[in-house]
Amino acid sequence: MSTNAIGSGIMSAFGIGNFDVNTLSTTLATAEIAQRKSSFEAQQTKFANKQAGMNLLQQAFRGLQVGLSDLGAAATFNKMTATSSDSVALSASITGKPTAATYNININQLAQAQSVASTSFAAQTSPIGEGVFSLTVGGVTKDITIGSSNNSLASLRDSINSAGLPVNASIVNDGTGFRLLMSSTQTGVANGISVSVTDNDGNNTDTSGLSKLASANLTTTVAAQDASFSINGLSMTSASNKIEGAIEGLTLNLTKADAGVTKTLTVGSDTTDLKDKVKSMVEDYNAMVGIMNSLGSYTKDAEDPTVGSLAGDSALRGARSQLREMLNFRTDTGNFQSLADVGVVSNRDGTIKFDEQRFNNAMTSDPVAVSRMFAAVATPSDPQVSFINATDRTVTGQYSLNVVQAAKQAIYLGDVAAGTSTDPIVIDANNNTFSLTLNGTASSTLTLAQGSFSKTEVATMLQAAINNDPAIKAKGSHVSVTFDNDNNRFQITTRDYGSSKSINIDSVGSNMASTLGLSTGSGATGSSAGADVLGSLTDSQGRNFVFNGEGQKVTIKSLLTGSPYGLEFNVAGEATGPRGTLNFQRGYAAELNLKINNLLDSKNGLLATSLDSIAKSQTKVADQLKKLDERYQLLVERYTKQFSAANAAVSQMSSLSASLANTFKTSSSE
Repeated sequence: MSTNAIGSGIMSAFGIGNFDVNTLSTTLATAEIAQRKSSFEAQQTKFANKQAGMNLLQQAFRGLQVGLSDLGAAATFNKMTATSSDSVALSASITGKPTAATYNININQLAQAQSVASTSFAAQTSPIGEGVFSLTVGGVTKDITIGSSNNSLASLRDSINSAGLPVNASIVNDGTGFRLLMSSTQTGVANGISVSVTDNDGNNTDTSGLSKLASANLTTTVAAQDASFSINGLSMTSASNKIEGAIEGLTLNLTKADAGVTKTLTVGSDTTDLKDKVKSMVEDYNAMVGIMNSLGSYTKDAEDPTVGSLAGDSALRGARSQLREMLNFRTDTGNFQSLADVGVVSNRDGTIKFDEQRFNNAMTSDPVAVSRMFAAVATPSDPQVSFINATDRTVTGQYSLNVVQAAKQAIYLGDVAAGTSTDPIVIDANNNTFSLTLNGTASSTLTLAQGSFSKTEVATMLQAAINNDPAIKAKGSHVSVTFDNDNNRFQITTRDYGSSKSINIDSVGSNMASTLGLSTGSGATGSSAGADVLGSLTDSQGRNFVFNGEGQKVTIKSLLTGSPYGLEFNVAGEATGPRGTLNFQRGYAAELNLKINNLLDSKNGLLATSLDSIAKSQTKVADQLKKLDERYQLLVERYTKQFSAANAAVSQMSSLSASLANTFKTSSSE
């Protein structure tokens, strides 16, 4: 309240006779605290604006972190792409770490799934004969008993579809009658369909009764067929058109046969997405600089109270300083040592710009060195050791790797048996069933197709039977089965590594041990459960950090001082002892991201500390205003008491004056 306003208030409080006690008291009390209250309210506004400015600064840093997190991850720079010259016939997906190269691929034929059809029946409900219908798909056999209650084409269809085999059964009307159509859901010769019967009429091979549905009386409408192709002149076959493992780190997808015509598949670094991420980071950084300049400006903006709200603030100066210092980031390894070398160039005004051509040249020249400039990367000297990931807590430095135990797959080795010395091997009712427990999961009873098969075909049948078991498939477990010609025995190997991997055969047909060398238990001498990689990392000061991996994967969990906690890497191969070094460093994006984390730390971060200080100042000002309000009330009460007494005195004097005047008037009239 101005002096003139206070004066006017006081003057208006005085009237003829009694005066306005309330107005006079509040006006004088307001006048006494006005200057201090105005000062505190100005401070309150200042701290509120400062808090808004600091919150904006935090939000800006979090926005910058979004792009930095991507650029700080090694996976961003390890992305590869596979480009086909004919995407209609051939494509590929990246499933690992392929080598950059160009492959010449010829697709002679695609894999096909077999379909077979029965002879015609008058109706879906027509009887088909009684007995046992034995259906084999992919080397696995299921027996379906046909009796009086389910003796129809429709019932057989339903039983086939509920048998758990990789086959679909349907009934079609081709105009001459109803036919049972069975189609394998898996391509390849090994996944073909075979039917044998035990016909109640005593003849299993004629064309009457259930025998009408035996393989000899079925028509093949689509033949089972393996894919046939070549890679750089090397001929290959596959039961599936999805080819895994032919080229390390790639899965090929064959979609059209084109015999004699070469397709090219080019594998290289995927730089398009990476380039966009670097561009985005540059834009976010410059936006950050603009926000900091606005917050630190000494020019105010009536419409935006955050402008200039942090002028002269030490936290803003500290954050700005750290941001600028990081532009001088350098590495001491690789072909590129500075940000400018990879296309991020500093401007005089504190912003940065992206030199796309320089970045492209760097990626073409040495993509690994570019990744080190931005990401958190551990570079192993052993080619069989590969870096996976790290955390903010991982300590940088060079670590020596020592492997005490290499990771192993579980292996089941069969015995040499009579049947394995012959080719083909005869599979009959005495050696075609078995069950096993794989990685702790028990299978159902698995049944192989009967007949004469080569050793390789039997291995394929065993593999298909195990991998197609519903329980094992649901757990994601997988094995490969091969025949070891040098030692004349079958070998079952888990796909994955680790101490949780094991193979134990629970039951076998009566002659399986003698003919195939497969017997209950964990296998012949030389068989083994899986194992985890064991070893240690040693830093430059001789501190030892022991690890116990999970399969081939290692995650350092040691909490000892200086530990590379959270460092993840993969150790392949069987070699033990010294396995070279891992040099872990953080590039620009990873290091700046870490610095921002420290700035934003809710307990000790520079910005959090500043916000805490602002909050305390706001509380202090609020307390001062509260005390000032309390003083105002006391002043009003005091002035009210004083002026009420004065008003009472004036009233008495007025009454006395009136009484005297009246007395004098009476005396005069006499």
